[in-house]
Amino acid sequence: MKSNAAFFAFVCAAAMSACSDPPPPRVDTPVESASDARRKDEQDIAGRMAEQKAASEAAFQADRAKTEQRQFVDTFNAIGKRWGESLNEASRTGRSDMAPMIKKLEAVKADAEAIAVNECTGKARATLVGAMSAAIEAFTLFSKETGDGSTATQQKLVQSSDLLLAAERELDACRAGL
Repeated sequence: MKSNAAFFAFVCAAAMSACSDPPPPRVDTPVESASDARRKDEQDIAGRMAEQKAASEAAFQADRAKTEQRQFVDTFNAIGKRWGESLNEASRTGRSDMAPMIKKLEAVKADAEAIAVNECTGKARATLVGAMSAAIEAFTLFSKETGDGSTATQQKLVQSSDLLLAAERELDACRAGL
């Protein structure tokens, strides 16, 4: 009976192993080597550093543009102050002494034409120079006249005043961008 029991146990074991599902095939997952992992980390770090550098460069350029804009506006303010002082002085000057004042106004205008501009302040400078030219023409006409100022002189002064206001509005738009 022992042999029958052993035989029966053998047959049952064989039957059970034949009926069970085969084990799934073994899939070998590649294991990343230490050098591959390090190389991947270095690439990730390099990518993040490049992003940070680009962001830093963009911030620097924006700050630089604002600083330059401020400098352009400050330069315009200085020219405007000199022009206002010279214009006030010219308006208090008599006809006989007008020639040196006209030269002074022309010098301020030449300085205005020579200042560096950007896309914002370029239009303001052109308008300011137009205002200066109209005022200089008005004072030149006045110096050649006798009696009260003529209508042409008055029109040039009004034109100059209108252009000065326009230049100020254009410069205000530049200031708003700061």
